[in-house]
Order: sequence, then structure tokens, then C-alpha cells
Amino acid sequence: MSWGYMLNNAQPFIQLAWWMSVFPGLALLLTVVGVNLVADGLNEALNPSLGGSGRR
Repeated sequence: MSWGYMLNNAQPFIQLAWWMSVFPGLALLLTVVGVNLVADGLNEALNPSLGGSGRR
């Protein structure tokens, strides 16, 4: 079962059982932010045109 599916199924129950949507939503948020941070780190490490100071 995917997190998106869990979020979609939890919509009718948000007022009664808020945790059904909060925890899959947080898991999805943390995963996306983590992947984004790893990708930015790899880009800085492997892209020589950025130089040492970061983005231009």
C-alpha cells in the first residue's frame, strides 16, 4: 500500500481520526525532503562547475 493511497483513503476520516492522514503525510514529506537533500549534496560533490562557494 502506498502513502498516497493511504492519504486518499484517510480523507473522509480526518476529523475523527486525524492520525490516519498525518503519519503517512509526514513519512512522504520526510522522504521527499531527504531525497532532495541527498540529490543536492551529490550535485555539489560531483558538479565541478559550481565551485567551492555553492550556487551562482
